[in-house]
Amino acid sequence: MFAYATPDDYTLYCPGSTLSGYELNAALERASSQIDALCYGRIRRAGFDNLTEFQQDCIRRATCLHAEFLSAYADALESPLQSYGINGVSMTFDANRVRQQGGVTTSGEVYGLLLQTGLAHRGGVVMKWPQLVKPWACKVPITITLTDGIDEDGAPKTFATVETHCSCNGKGGWSVDEHRQMVRYTCTVLIPGDIAPQQEHLTGWADLLGKRLTIHAADRARNPDGSVNFTKLELM
Repeated sequence: MFAYATPDDYTLYCPGSTLSGYELNAALERASSQIDALCYGRIRRAGFDNLTEFQQDCIRRATCLHAEFLSAYADALESPLQSYGINGVSMTFDANRVRQQGGVTTSGEVYGLLLQTGLAHRGGVVMKWPQLVKPWACKVPITITLTDGIDEDGAPKTFATVETHCSCNGKGGWSVDEHRQMVRYTCTVLIPGDIAPQQEHLTGWADLLGKRLTIHAADRARNPDGSVNFTKLELM
């Protein structure tokens, strides 16, 4: 099975561990299989490379920590007994610090990382995060022209044009530009989802309420799993 983490990831997240070589590779493969089981097989079905960067990072770290957990508590995990004691000395897992799901036992830290991805929740579908900017509240038409660099004549190169509706706050405010100077922007608009998933930085202008305004700043508000909940643009 394809391991969700590499030995280099393991060294980063579990410094000082004694696992190495073939033993480490085997531990990461076993941990990956159990991580997928804790996520109800959703990682394998979706494809690890198709997940968001945030989800991938959480899964890599969870895989390393779970491999360390399996190594540290191998004897106890393979025992059919929940607790064991001799002459007043006993051992048992603290129910507040471990999680059990589908026959897999892991630490609370590992399970918490998987919950953040949205893939480890019970039910037949991946957790759907609430949409904070409601479509019914976006009634103002807006045309956004996104640019990507300049052409040979020094004019901005158009990357895409997005026609949609937004929620508009016309009060404006103050912000800091790339030169660390205070500038005043005209309004803030909120748009559900990601208006341009293929473009990392949102630059350009917007035609709004009969005015052409420059995009001064842009921000993608992200859910815990890394997906974009809404896009915020400051226009001036």
